[in-house]
Amino acid sequence: MPQFGAPLSVQQMYNGKPYPSFYNPVADLKEYEQGILRVKPGWTPYGDKSGRMMNWQDSLITEAVKWRQANNIPSAFATPQGRGNALIIVDGNNDFVLPTGNLSVPGALQDMERITSWIYRNVHNLDHIVASIDAHLPIQIFHRLFWLMRSNAFLPDPMQMVNLADLNSSFVPMYRPDWDQDWVQHYIEKLGEKDAVVYLPDGTPVTIEKSLKALMIWTTHCLIGSINQALNPMLHDVLTFWSAARAKNWVPLEKGTNEWTEWYSILQADVAIASDTFTQINAKILDALMNYKHIYVCGWAKSHCVFETIKSLVWFFKHTNPAMLKRLHLVMDGMSSVGPIYDANGNLIVDFEAACQPQYEQWAKDEGINLVYTTDNGGMMLAA
Repeated sequence: MPQFGAPLSVQQMYNGKPYPSFYNPVADLKEYEQGILRVKPGWTPYGDKSGRMMNWQDSLITEAVKWRQANNIPSAFATPQGRGNALIIVDGNNDFVLPTGNLSVPGALQDMERITSWIYRNVHNLDHIVASIDAHLPIQIFHRLFWLMRSNAFLPDPMQMVNLADLNSSFVPMYRPDWDQDWVQHYIEKLGEKDAVVYLPDGTPVTIEKSLKALMIWTTHCLIGSINQALNPMLHDVLTFWSAARAKNWVPLEKGTNEWTEWYSILQADVAIASDTFTQINAKILDALMNYKHIYVCGWAKSHCVFETIKSLVWFFKHTNPAMLKRLHLVMDGMSSVGPIYDANGNLIVDFEAACQPQYEQWAKDEGINLVYTTDNGGMMLAA
């Protein structure tokens, strides 16, 4: 049963005692490393004399409200426009974060501990949180159930790349869209193009340079409703605590449900579908970010969904409000890359970390984007 202590003061948070009394990252990490998804003890007494019991999340909320009241912390809605700190957390799903996840990112669990600790230290200094949640179906263009191998008429192994030359010669789509029989070929062609036309929220077309890529057949992951698709419990707890302490909901952003396109960036699909506005640029999220002085970005994986999210932010701000680029802060110890891929003989096919890191450094050099760490500024976000 969780035991709650006295609310922490802001001064204590600055003096190296940053965590609520229920937060034990050492125990959490140890259990998660062993593949245990801990369910918090269920019930603790309410503060009145009724004898009623409250569940874990009510207990968490109660602790946060006590802390807010004891320290006179204002609602995050009170933050003046153009001030304050926003945080984007990309894809904190168990499938990416846990070592036992279906698409586990090496180092992600340790990243998660740093990020959740950092949020607890900055509850009073953080005014807006967007957290994306990867959400997929069994049959999607990047899952193996979508494809057959021509050689044996069975499913392909995951972690293979499909180029245009492979289409129908090695990999055969098991399913085809009823609205456009040529969609799969069109999709792979679009992935391989250097430039793409995207549309600003007002409909203005913009040509951007994008990453050349082949279609990757990923391990089946983040299936909707599964425990692996859920946000990691450490992250979910801190988001709940923050919402109660700042009287404002964090913003969930589910992505990836359209079966005909991949969705690396949290702000737009890899190849947009005209009939599905949800695959196009998310103006609502971007407009909200414009209201904050500092925008921090972290998540998983650095080489894929975080990378493409930053690319979306860069091209959007460059064409709408270039001054926003200097407000971006990429939390480098709060993200890790997908591990390298080797062939059957042990030869390196691709090193994702080596491939993406130079672009992060280039963004800092060319666009003035800030590369930061959770330990900077004494572990505190910049003053708003």
